[in-house]
Amino acid sequence: MKTCQYSSSLVLGVGLFVAAGLSWAEEPCRVFTDVKGRSVEGRLLEFNAKQQTVTIQREDNQTFEASLAVFSDADQQYVRKQWFQDAIKVSAELKDFGRAKTFNDLLYKPENITRSGYVILLENGSDVGLVDIGIEYCIYYRQYSGSPGHWMVTEGIQCGRLNAPFVPAGAHHDLMTVPVMLYMDPSGGNGEIQGIWGRAAATLPSGEQIKREFRNPAHIGKGKGWPKTTVLAGLNAELVKQREALLPPHKRTRRPVVYKWGSKSASR
Repeated sequence: MKTCQYSSSLVLGVGLFVAAGLSWAEEPCRVFTDVKGRSVEGRLLEFNAKQQTVTIQREDNQTFEASLAVFSDADQQYVRKQWFQDAIKVSAELKDFGRAKTFNDLLYKPENITRSGYVILLENGSDVGLVDIGIEYCIYYRQYSGSPGHWMVTEGIQCGRLNAPFVPAGAHHDLMTVPVMLYMDPSGGNGEIQGIWGRAAATLPSGEQIKREFRNPAHIGKGKGWPKTTVLAGLNAELVKQREALLPPHKRTRRPVVYKWGSKSASR
């Protein structure tokens, strides 16, 4: 870890004190700059969201507390981002929504259709309530079909948005994604959920928005850009087509959705 070097040119008009057990003792060193261009190299220890103050540790292990407002815009964004990462825990758990009750296409038996999605868990570990937490997510899934030795697979991405208007300090809030339908063929042509990639955005008391990502499993979507559209595959595409066929043209969806039955060979 980089050694912190202290510059006495940054005078913030606050006393120094020795602190122990503060929040971010493992945070890397950083050069903090105030609005007048003066700088100090140190490690962020704590951000008090209620009082809008930060605690920074210098190279000599002494710490000082200062108003967040005296720092540059870049430093303020850095502090709030680190605080958000620590204060808000976002996770997603796969959930079985149960068997589908009906399906119009007689090619599929309702008892062989499952609905799966995710419960997204928001935990506010901070000492302030957060408003307007928005979640956008994409669920990756695939459907196998064919016969042993000749499997084909269709891949889909089901994207959506959720919102938690308010999460009190120290509280948690659960949100449910839309379900993805999978056909569980007794011959082995089963569908499967591959994972979820999501992004959470929260509004701070100051009105500023900050964001973070979550993935389950951790590798899902890595190396790829954020999906621009929902790609419906398998039964999900068929059901939407059937529903929209019953609607007059002016009421059909205009969302950027790609209906995909296209398949490719797959080995299992």
